[in-house]
Amino acid sequence: MARIAITGHSRGLGSYLSNELSYEHHIVLPLSRIENISSLVDEIRHCDIFINNAHSGFSQVELFLGLYRLWRCDSSKLIINIGSRAAEPNISLGFEYSASKAALMHAVKSAVFLDEGKLCRVSLLNLGLLNSDLPSLSYDSVLLVINHIISLDSVVEMPIIYLNNAASYPYVQAQKKIRKSLDKKW
Repeated sequence: MARIAITGHSRGLGSYLSNELSYEHHIVLPLSRIENISSLVDEIRHCDIFINNAHSGFSQVELFLGLYRLWRCDSSKLIINIGSRAAEPNISLGFEYSASKAALMHAVKSAVFLDEGKLCRVSLLNLGLLNSDLPSLSYDSVLLVINHIISLDSVVEMPIIYLNNAASYPYVQAQKKIRKSLDKKW
């Protein structure tokens, strides 16, 4: 039974993952907020798996880098970062959100592809729209991928994964635009 720390467990995807993963793993630290990075890293250091889920400005990047520095030479450790489709050119969200998710992706790529001393496994899930009545991912789909990553042999890594509904990005964005215009009329 792996010891897992997860940020953002109080609502949404984080709450769902914390609840579902607790059936097979020990959720040691369900962390709802990212406030003091160094104290969070210190709390997480004794876990086996860290799911870096909570978004708060660029804190997700800082938290990843802080824990990565501690775990980088330990092949038994796994960091799963929850990123976003917004890390790529995007029309749906604000530039600050997109910039922070792009920074997280760049930090993961730098660790995975450039750090010769890296032994821990690192993954980044760039997720599309979640749990919407528009074409979107279900939390179950995300859980399925996370469970797969956790179950992989310790020498196998899935560094960057894009996960979204099969509907095209332009189609989903057009549907959002239509909904927004209808909402304004009412």
